[in-house]
Amino acid sequence: MRTTVKAVLAALVVAAGTTLFVASPAHASFDYTCFGYTSTFRSGTHIRWADWNNDGRGDECFGVGDLRRIFHAWPNSGGWKVMPNNGRADDVMYAQNTSIGHRVAVHTDSDGNYYSYLPPGGSWRGWYACDSQCSYVEAQS
Repeated sequence: MRTTVKAVLAALVVAAGTTLFVASPAHASFDYTCFGYTSTFRSGTHIRWADWNNDGRGDECFGVGDLRRIFHAWPNSGGWKVMPNNGRADDVMYAQNTSIGHRVAVHTDSDGNYYSYLPPGGSWRGWYACDSQCSYVEAQS
């Protein structure tokens, strides 16, 4: 039976002149809605909300989606957007205000390091290395 299925699939691929893509169960996902915008995120990850103005309500949310890209959404954003500067992560640790501004900390399984995304001056900047608790470490120029 398996041989027959493989033969049929191979014939379809040849006939269509394209390659089949089979989703891996290891990359299962879930849908999440933030500010009315729904997107799909990697299984086993967290969606983190930020309360930037400390009024007890979420102002922005963050999650890890396809290709380990970090996404965020906020009111009137038009949907979930990929974070700038090509960051990749395996989970979002937190999003919070700090003494140096808004901050999003993520974890990567591949190298065991943590990274913090810092937006001093009101614009999101590059990803910076931080320690295991994601305390700020100044980026080296």
